[in-house]
Amino acid sequence: MQEALLKRIAAEVQVVRPEGRGQLLRRLSDLYLAARGKIEPACVDLFVSLAIDLLTRASLFERMAFANAIADVGPPPPALVDHVLKDAYLVARPLIERGELSESRLLALMDDDAREVTHVMIAQRPNTGVPITDRLVADDRIKVLLALAANASATLSEAAFEKLGALAVERPDMDAALAHRADLPVAIAKNLHRRIGQSSAKRVHDMIARDDLKRRTGYVLRS
Repeated sequence: MQEALLKRIAAEVQVVRPEGRGQLLRRLSDLYLAARGKIEPACVDLFVSLAIDLLTRASLFERMAFANAIADVGPPPPALVDHVLKDAYLVARPLIERGELSESRLLALMDDDAREVTHVMIAQRPNTGVPITDRLVADDRIKVLLALAANASATLSEAAFEKLGALAVERPDMDAALAHRADLPVAIAKNLHRRIGQSSAKRVHDMIARDDLKRRTGYVLRS
C-alpha cells in the first residue's frame, strides 16, 4: 500500500504547480505518521527522494510544517534527517528539540553547527545522556549551561555538577536552576551553600569598607 501511494505522489510531483507542493508534502507526512514512522524497507529510498525533492522546492512554511510533523515519530530515515538538519533554523528546530536522534548524531550536529541557539536546544532535549551533557558543559557558554542546569531530565556527571556549582556562586540564575534538581549530589549542594555564604559575606564586607573609605554611613548588620 505504501508503494502504491508513493508512486502516485511521484507521478504528481512531475506535473504539480508550485502552489501544490505543500499539499504533496502533507501527504508524505500523513503517510509517515499513519505508518508510525515505519516506512517499508522497499519504499524508504522513494519516500526520502520524494521528500527531499519537494523540500528543496517548498516554501519555508511548508518545510517547517513537514519537519514539525515528522519530529515526534521516528526516527526518520538518516538521509532525510541530514537534509532537514542542514535547512534553516526554523525548519531544523523540531528535530533538534525533540526528534529521535542518536547520541552520535547529536555530537556530529554540535561539530557541524556551532551556533549557540542550536546548542541551547540540544541542552533542553529531554533525557539527554552524559556524553552529550559533558560536551555541552565543555563548550562553556553560559546560555547553554543555564539551559542544561534547568533541564531536570538531563543526566549530569559529577564534573559537570562541580562546574555548574562553581558558576552558581556568582550567578543567582544558575543557583536557582540547580536548586530545583533532585539529583544534585549532597556533597556538592553543601559545598555550594558554603561558598555562596562566603561570597555573600565578602560582598557585605566590601560594601562596608567602601563606605568607610568614602566616609559615608556604613551598613548596620542586624542578627
